[in-house]
Amino acid sequence: MSVNYPIAIEEPGFNGSYMEPNRCSATITYIVPENELDQAVFTFLGFSYRQGSALRRVLPQRHPYWRHLHAVRTQEHGRAFRQKANVLEGQIDQYDARLVTVYYEALPFQVKADGTVTAEYQRFMRKLYHPAVEIYTLRAGTFIFDLADGAPSDAPIAADLPFRLPIIEWEWTWFQVPRSWLFGNAAGASVATNLMNRLETVNDMAFEGCATKTLRLTSCDFEEVYTPAPDLIVDAPGVGEQPWLRYNVHLKFKYNPEGWHKLPHPQTMAFYRIKTSGGNEPFLTSSFPNMFLAVT
Repeated sequence: MSVNYPIAIEEPGFNGSYMEPNRCSATITYIVPENELDQAVFTFLGFSYRQGSALRRVLPQRHPYWRHLHAVRTQEHGRAFRQKANVLEGQIDQYDARLVTVYYEALPFQVKADGTVTAEYQRFMRKLYHPAVEIYTLRAGTFIFDLADGAPSDAPIAADLPFRLPIIEWEWTWFQVPRSWLFGNAAGASVATNLMNRLETVNDMAFEGCATKTLRLTSCDFEEVYTPAPDLIVDAPGVGEQPWLRYNVHLKFKYNPEGWHKLPHPQTMAFYRIKTSGGNEPFLTSSFPNMFLAVT
């Protein structure tokens, strides 16, 4: 959304930029008519909503000069006092206009418009990666090495000894996702099935540069956030969802370059596929891109 409000250039200290080696920010103060304050806030800060099977995002406003900065919060002050008005909670001051100071910062994710990505995990997703060591154990005698994979022998893993596997831990945060996108439109829905069904599974195809069966989803947490949204945007008509309620979704993955279906053989320390006597591998596979689709 474009912003056409005049800048309060006569107000000292309300406009400027701040640059440091590790962060940067800027502010601009706009003059907004009193009756347009609600519209202005969500125009500046953006919002998200579900429309059928599409996740729609109105992007936060970019700074007009520092194009890598986007609006993250606002602060308003009255300008030209008009009168006091009675409301249910008491009295409020009314003004002819408001001075709305918009704070801009660099966001930790890709800010991309609808239609410019092929999957939702390509935008509004902060991605962090940490080297780690996984202490991995299996019950003695449950799994054997697979001769078909070239293992020297298929003797059962004989002891509950820990395997120390070098891995990469992924921490992803998916920002401002509508409730109906995660839980569906059904009244009282409380299970994010597209995510929960993939916990402790591994990828069934290459995903984000990871080969098949090398990436495992280990946890999923939902953080409630409240963001501005116009009253006309309702994600789930008839369900009564508050249009300003969103979730930041925190996901954790573990990347094992050898694959979660392999372990080092004690004779050679080379990695080979393991299986049960019935041919089952330690983890089920699932489609990871589908965890980011809307729940129907």
